[in-house]
Amino acid sequence: MNLDQTIKKTKQILSNLRKQRDEKNSRKFVICGKCKKKTQIRKTVFIQTHWYVTPEGCCGGDYWNVGEAQFLCTKCGIRNRLLSEKSKELVAFKLLFYKVFEEHDGSITYPFVNI
Repeated sequence: MNLDQTIKKTKQILSNLRKQRDEKNSRKFVICGKCKKKTQIRKTVFIQTHWYVTPEGCCGGDYWNVGEAQFLCTKCGIRNRLLSEKSKELVAFKLLFYKVFEEHDGSITYPFVNI
């Protein structure tokens, strides 16, 4: 086996390992703060909020900042904030959620479904 074939095979192995990792992580649970229902990430709606910084002076502001990560409970429909130590991990799993919405100052835009 030459070097190009080894690289190709290694990339394929890495791709398969990433798929296995993502499948495992999508089965992790989030828990609703109100009704305490546990739901797998892959069955949950994720919302990424953003907040706007208004223009200021000649070159300041006029941009969006990433805000809180949230999810919707599948049982009671309540929005839950992801603010624990695991929130960074869950944001990294954003593409593993069933649906992802980007919210800008209260208006939800750019929905997409992960298949």
